[in-house]
Amino acid sequence: MRHLTVLLLVISPLLLFSQDFTKNVGVIELQSIRHNYILDNKDNPTKQIDNKAKHPFEKAFYDKDGRVLRTIYYGDMHNENLQEVDYIHDYTYEGNIRTRTQFRFSKTNNAFYIKEILKTTFNKTGQKLTDSTFYINPDSASFFRLNLGHRSKTFIAYKYLTNPNQRQAIYGVGDSIIQEYDSFGRLKAEKQIWGGKLWWEWDSYFIENQRVGKFQTFYKRDDNYTRNTFDWFNNDSILVLSEIKYPEKPELNKKEVYTLFKNGLKKQTDYYEMNQDETNYILTSFIKHKIKTKVPLTKEVVKNMMNSD
Repeated sequence: MRHLTVLLLVISPLLLFSQDFTKNVGVIELQSIRHNYILDNKDNPTKQIDNKAKHPFEKAFYDKDGRVLRTIYYGDMHNENLQEVDYIHDYTYEGNIRTRTQFRFSKTNNAFYIKEILKTTFNKTGQKLTDSTFYINPDSASFFRLNLGHRSKTFIAYKYLTNPNQRQAIYGVGDSIIQEYDSFGRLKAEKQIWGGKLWWEWDSYFIENQRVGKFQTFYKRDDNYTRNTFDWFNNDSILVLSEIKYPEKPELNKKEVYTLFKNGLKKQTDYYEMNQDETNYILTSFIKHKIKTKVPLTKEVVKNMMNSD
């Protein structure tokens, strides 16, 4: 019996390391594959791209109704190996309402621990009230809720305000971000309160299918990162182009162009940056989105997939 116990203890970690996190999850898989253009000795992009093996940096799995069940992210800024899982998000629902999100992070070589759990509460009519983040201590496996007033620890609690259509993220006493949406659910304003004072603000207005915004800071620093934002939507209110312009730092200007499948899901995202002469945009990278499905992608399924992001 003692030998059996030792054998199980040896085998269990091996099973953890070798488990396949993509197996038997959902019936729709959406892969995102990034390619960067390789730079020459003058930092100009060439026609050569990296990631020729086409390893995805993200995989999302959905059920037959288009609700996301799991998202897996590969590699990170310190480890570019896209064959190693970095972290995983798992989602739980009550009906069509997401009530729980679990975050699992890689410690070493696919050995994972649960770090965060996001829980959502609703009122009797089904209206979302709050999102609260809980944290797991990986060393003691103890479960605790962080003190809102303790700035040394990261905590985000989202409070949903009904009038107007707002959401408030609380980081601590006097620290929050407030977001406001239009009747179509599109973000139209955002601001951060830090130490009880306005830190930065972004506001926008719509002209037909275009959203024009301005971001400005109110803290005292030498660098001025005031910028103007421009977003274009198609007739189905799906974002197809975004551009950011810095009046005092044109070298930082950039834009993103989204190509869509016929059903409205993203097919490719192209990233452009300003060239050294600050006269034209140059394509520096792109992301291809690949769909595998065992069920028909109806309009309702696609809508749910978009709302799951």
